[in-house]
Amino acid sequence: MLLSPAPPATVPDPALPLHLLTREQLSQLWRRTVDRLTTMSVEFHSLRHDAPPEHVEDVESRLAYTRRTLVEIELAMQRRRMSGA
Repeated sequence: MLLSPAPPATVPDPALPLHLLTREQLSQLWRRTVDRLTTMSVEFHSLRHDAPPEHVEDVESRLAYTRRTLVEIELAMQRRRMSGA
């Protein structure tokens, strides 16, 4: 379930370096990343105690990666704000 969908035509390519994205593109990427993080958090907290350890590790790994990505996006947004761009 996406909480804040963005039109597909305006979604930035996640492979682009963050400093090349516009403020609006960073904002859209931030929303998509928060949506993914929310979905994965629900998945993680819905795991049964008898879930295979490999599956738990996979979800934990994806959560950690997405959290780091969110921090990188927020830092890029902060740099953009501070530069006045």
